Amino acid sequence: MSNLELLAIDIETTGFDVDDEVTVMGVALPGSCQVACQTGGRSAEDLEARVRDQCARKVNVTVFQNEKGLLWAMHAGINAMLEQGEYLVIAYNGETWQGGFDLPFLRTRFAAHDMSGPLADAPYADLLPIVEKLFNTTVDGTAEYERPTAH
Repeated sequence: MSNLELLAIDIETTGFDVDDEVTVMGVALPGSCQVACQTGGRSAEDLEARVRDQCARKVNVTVFQNEKGLLWAMHAGINAMLEQGEYLVIAYNGETWQGGFDLPFLRTRFAAHDMSGPLADAPYADLLPIVEKLFNTTVDGTAEYERPTAH
């Protein structure tokens, strides 16, 4: 069996509902990172330069006017990577036995645009169980991400 390269993914969204959108999607490989963001039609002329100035490693930033453009480009890019090599997709709370966020949310948003998700057949590992096992992620016996937030 060959060694798998790590392909880390993360997303940011406008919320948690089915009609909320992906605003940022990042894909990181050893040595480089691709970030796609959608502006909802707003101008973001200097965004790429600002990100490049603040990052220690190579980060390619692509700006899209809407979510569909972001998802289409990331779908094509991820599929191209997966065709060229063997990758282990990793995320933090991307998808676990009892839930997760990133991958189910991405599947919903790809489906909303009549697109299939690019990660369906890729080997996957979630970092959340590892972090919970190795670090204290609770306060008073309640997991940090389960605690109600003060409004």
